[in-house]
Order: sequence, then C-alpha cells, then structure tokens
Amino acid sequence: MGKMKRKAYDVIIVGCGPAGAVAGMHIASAGLSTLIVDRRRDIGLPLHHAGQLFYSISSAEETAKIRIDRSCIITKVEQEQYFTSSGEASEALPFEDACIVDGQLFDKSLATQAARKGAEIMINALVVNVIREDNRIQGVIVKKQAEMIPIHSQVVIGADGIDGIVGRLCCLHLETPHCTIRAEYTLVNVTPIEPPTFELCWIPGFGAGGFGYVMPRIEDSIYVGMQIPQTLQGKLSIEQALGKFIKHLQDSGRYHLEVAQAV
Repeated sequence: MGKMKRKAYDVIIVGCGPAGAVAGMHIASAGLSTLIVDRRRDIGLPLHHAGQLFYSISSAEETAKIRIDRSCIITKVEQEQYFTSSGEASEALPFEDACIVDGQLFDKSLATQAARKGAEIMINALVVNVIREDNRIQGVIVKKQAEMIPIHSQVVIGADGIDGIVGRLCCLHLETPHCTIRAEYTLVNVTPIEPPTFELCWIPGFGAGGFGYVMPRIEDSIYVGMQIPQTLQGKLSIEQALGKFIKHLQDSGRYHLEVAQAV
C-alpha cells in the first residue's frame, strides 16, 4: 500500500472506509484500473466505530457481494430490545445470525480484499484539489508528504463522508438537516446482559433523532454509544450526551456501572 504504479487510472476513490473499499473491490474486479486514496496513516484508525452491528451477516455479504472475515467478529448477538423514554421495554426480538464486528479489523479486511482484486491503495495521502479539464473532473491532486502529485482518472468517487473533501472541491452543497453525530465508549468491569442483547433506548431531551444503544462485547465489557441530531451541537456536546446516557443506564438498574471504566 502507498506507492502508485501509474499516473492515470480509470477510477480514483477518495476514502478507504467500508464504502470506498467495497467500491474499489468491485470496480477493480471489473478490470478497471483503480486507485483508493486515504488520508490516514493506518486503515481503520482513528476508530469511527469500535463495534459495528450486523443484523444479518449473511444478508450483508449477499447485498454487498463481499465476504466478511469471521476473525473480525467479536461476539454473536441473539436478540434486540427497545426501551422507551419512560423506561418501558419492548418484547425481545430474536436474531438469526446477527453479530458485532471489530471496526478496525473490518475496515482493514475490506481494504485487503480490494487490494487482492487489483485496487491500489495510497495511504497517508491528502486530496487537496481536483483536476478540471474540458469542463469536467478528470482526477485529483494529492499531497503525499511534501510532494504534490496530480493523478488523472475518468471517474472520481467521493467515499470520504457527506462533508468530505471531494464534495466541497466539486462545489456540491449538500443539505444536511438530518445528519447526526455519534460517539461510543467501550466500558469494562460490567456484567453484560444474557443472552447477548442489542439495546436501543430513546432518552428524553435529545431530539427526534437522538438515541442511546448498548451492544454486547466480550467477557466483562460492553459498547455504549449515543447519537444526537447535529442541530443539538452548541447546546450539548456528544460527550455530554453520552455521559448522561451512561448515568441513565446506571439509574435504570439494568447495568451496574459503579466500577465501570471507559477505554
């Protein structure tokens, strides 16, 4: 990963998260020269999601036409349960083949599969501009260390997020009124719920798009996360919201978090 074999490609993909890696995998499989550019030094870091829930791993594989490496699986999830803002619990709904995968290992696995299909991956490389020729986008300019590298392509795919650099450079003004912000902790010294359960909780005061969740992990640890509408930014930070959710869990009595530690 990191050294280009050519100066022009059929397709350049910016961002080597799950979306970029899967796109690169299929495009390279079709015989097109493919370059994936990512600004990170290491695929999968920094973590955007420590644990990722798949409601059905077989359905995900069939839909995306990928293979999810079973070594990425942290634990199986047997059921899900919903909790209202007043604390009322729904009936537990069983899962067939749901699981939690390690976010970093998952991202690395997909990037590896893309490379095996023929996609080249350039890491620690920042896209700073696009190449405009004949009134269309025909590549990108990448900053790699101190060097500015123009790379031409027929197609540029932005897989670096809704507020990513490709959208901004291409003057795509995307409306994001319903965007949300998410944060997640791994808590240890916690007795998990049995059987392994994914919990989704609505909490008063966090807006229509706000909710907390708990995902099983291994042994004495769980993932605890919070999602809030972007419109709450400025009034309440995501870290504050997550702290309030953890207190809500402790007050509910479902978890004993007195000695829990966030890692």
